[in-house]
Amino acid sequence: MKGSVIYSNNSGEILEVCAPPLSSKDIARLEPGLGFIHVESIADDFLDGFYIDNDVPTPKALMSLSVSGPVVAGDDWVVTGIPTGATVKYPGGEIVVNDGYVSWSSLEPGRYPFEIKSVPYITEVVYAEITSA
Repeated sequence: MKGSVIYSNNSGEILEVCAPPLSSKDIARLEPGLGFIHVESIADDFLDGFYIDNDVPTPKALMSLSVSGPVVAGDDWVVTGIPTGATVKYPGGEIVVNDGYVSWSSLEPGRYPFEIKSVPYITEVVYAEITSA
């Protein structure tokens, strides 16, 4: 099915996939900083699996993350290999990573999700496993 893809001019992140293709009126109403391309077919994973590079839909790559194993409550749990500028959502907050890693601890045992997002990579969710002392 033919359609249009709306994306961020800064990052190439695909924000919306439209079918049928955008009309000239729709295009004129796009906010500044957004781009669009028309595509001959829309893949099921377009939003999550692709980004736009020089007006070309391009598959996202996997991040090279390394996650520490389970840690005892109060000790540091660490993720390394995070791309510069990635956003990490974690229990209690969100940060932008510029040094390649996140270190986190909890006094409560449990399994805690960390969502790591950075274009042109596939968004990944990793889990901190915190055990009892």
